[in-house]
Amino acid sequence: MVEQQLQSSPLFDVVIVDEASQGLLATFAMALLFAKQQVWVGDPAQMPPIVLQNEDEIKQQKAEYLIEGFATLCANYLTPFWVLNKTYRLPVRAATFTSLFYTQPLVSIASPNIQLSFPNLPNEISRWLHPEGGPTLIVADFEASTKKPLNAIQAIGYWLQKLQQNVNEPLDIAVLTHYRSTVQSIQQVLYSMDLNNVLIDTVARVQGLTCDICIYLVVDTGYIYALEQRLFNVASSRARRHTIIIAHPNLENKITNIAPSVRSYLSIAKNALLPPKA
Repeated sequence: MVEQQLQSSPLFDVVIVDEASQGLLATFAMALLFAKQQVWVGDPAQMPPIVLQNEDEIKQQKAEYLIEGFATLCANYLTPFWVLNKTYRLPVRAATFTSLFYTQPLVSIASPNIQLSFPNLPNEISRWLHPEGGPTLIVADFEASTKKPLNAIQAIGYWLQKLQQNVNEPLDIAVLTHYRSTVQSIQQVLYSMDLNNVLIDTVARVQGLTCDICIYLVVDTGYIYALEQRLFNVASSRARRHTIIIAHPNLENKITNIAPSVRSYLSIAKNALLPPKA
């Protein structure tokens, strides 16, 4: 009865569904009941909704199209669409990297005046930060085969302290990882330090985030999940200045099964590390 009333006299003129890649197919069916005109804004190259049901069970039931509602609509729905290829967040170099995940290159229209280099930083920190912004891959010999590499987490805390002590402007910093147990370990270490404006969370919870510097810790387990193309796209495109990806040396032996775009991204980013000054 309610459905019939909504179809005959919808409540709104227009419904806008933002972050549409997070919507189930039922989300869009519901939105159609509330307005005759719809605007769906999202990115099918970013993360789909998070569901608790086992992935194998979803595939057995052939329910992927129901869960990944926006991707289903993009592939099958006969409606006008526009692809926006301009990014206000990413500097030029970062936009070039993120373009690896799309069929057409992204064009950066970010402010050219944003500061990407910090002259007061010690070299052990500044060599992480490419002078043009964007990503750097750091291969670090931290504890292997664990979701809680304490030495890597302590190193991140030290680097963040140096950043905040030597940069003369407030920076919004995010420390991201794939596993909740890793997040908890990072929180235990970093919250005991005198740090400001630092977000610590899983990638799955921050799809709309914008920050100045993003550190993505890829622990030495579960690479197929931490480097899944859409999740990695989200993790590596949050920062308006620098993205630092930290991984164990075992990474190079375990990336054969990941998407070619992610493999290319990591290969190029690894070579961006600046040599130490003499």
